[in-house]
Amino acid sequence: MNSALLIYEKFVATLTEQQIKMFEEVLDKLFIMNEKLSKSDFKEGFKLGLAVATEAIKN
Repeated sequence: MNSALLIYEKFVATLTEQQIKMFEEVLDKLFIMNEKLSKSDFKEGFKLGLAVATEAIKN
């Protein structure tokens, strides 16, 4: 078994049902935030790369 999964399972085993629900809600929100940041980072990186390529073609 994956060590990260084992650690997660051991951690979750120490929580009450209510705490598990709250923890999963936090994880869901973190995944959504991470996805938004990843998309934003990609867009900014693409714009920068395009600007560098455009400048290189000009010279």
